[in-house]
Amino acid sequence: MDLHRLLRLKLSARPMGQILFARGLVGLGFKKPWGPTHLEIEGLERLLTPHGNYIVMNHTDRYTCWPLQHHLLVHHDRYTSAWVKAKYYKNPMVAWLLDRFNNIPVPSRGHLLTQNFSEVAKKEPSRAAYEILKRVTESTSLQDFDLAAAIHALPDEQEQAALKQILRISDPNGPARYAEAARQEFDGLMKEVVRLNQEALRLGLDIIVFPEGTRRKRVSKGFTGAAQMILATGASVIPVGASGVDRLFPGASPISRGGSAKVRVGYALRPGIELKPFEEGPAFTPFTLDAKKQEPRFQALTDHLMDQVNELVDPEYQRAD
Repeated sequence: MDLHRLLRLKLSARPMGQILFARGLVGLGFKKPWGPTHLEIEGLERLLTPHGNYIVMNHTDRYTCWPLQHHLLVHHDRYTSAWVKAKYYKNPMVAWLLDRFNNIPVPSRGHLLTQNFSEVAKKEPSRAAYEILKRVTESTSLQDFDLAAAIHALPDEQEQAALKQILRISDPNGPARYAEAARQEFDGLMKEVVRLNQEALRLGLDIIVFPEGTRRKRVSKGFTGAAQMILATGASVIPVGASGVDRLFPGASPISRGGSAKVRVGYALRPGIELKPFEEGPAFTPFTLDAKKQEPRFQALTDHLMDQVNELVDPEYQRAD
C-alpha cells in the first residue's frame, strides 16, 4: 500500500460491486425458500437521517455488516463504504474486489514498517526485528538505545543485514533520517485516507468502522482510529450492535445458512452537540504520532461509543467483565 495506490482509488455514490454482491450472493441467502433468513432491525429510522455518517459496529464475523448493507441498499437505495486493513490489499484480485465494494484501505504504522522491511528482506520481520524499527521511528531520541547491539542480537543474519541496510547504521544520522522519512511517508498516507473519508461523506455514503479491529464474539475495548477520524472530519456517528449474524455466516460463504439475526441502531452523536465534550483540542491528522499526543480524548470517545454498542447487542455478545 502506497500513496499512488490511494490516489488511484475512486469512490462511487452507487458502487456497482456492492450492488452486485448485495443483490446477488448476499441477497440469495435472504431469498432462498429453504433455510430462510430473517433480519430484524430496531431503530432503522435513526440510520435514515441525512446521508454521510459514521457507523460503528461490533465485529463478530466476516460478514457482520452485510445484512445491514443489503437492507439499506435493496430497500432504501442507500450505499456505504467500509474501512479495510491495508494488509488485505496485498493480493491484486482481493484488492480489485475491495475497490469495487467501495472500501477505504487504512494503513497502520505497523503495516508501513513491515512493508519497508519486506521490500528489502523479501520476508516479513520477526517480532524482534519489527520492535527495532518501531523503536527507531517512535523515539524522539536514540541516545539511550544501543541500536547496533539490538541488531546484532537478532538470531537471523538476513534480518540483521536488512535492518543495517534500511537504517543505514554506518551513517550516524541514518536511523534518524529513516525515522523522519517513515513519519513523512505515513503522514502523507493518512492525509489521503482523511481525504477519502471526506469524499465518501460528501458522496452521501455512510462509513462503516469496526473499532475493535478484529473479529470477536463479545464486545471488547476499541482502538481509537474511528474516534480520530470522526473528530477530524466533523461527521456524526451512529452506534450499531449486531447479534446473531455470526450464526448466519459461520464460515467463508457470503450466502446465509438461514436463521435469525438482530441489528439495533442507537442514537446519533452529532458534532457540536453529543460530540462536543470530545471536540476541544488542537487540529491533527488521524493516526499520526502528532495525533497520539491527544490519545486520552480519543480513547474517551472510543470507550463511550463501545459502551453504547455493548448496550445494543444481546447478552451473549456483551462484554464478559
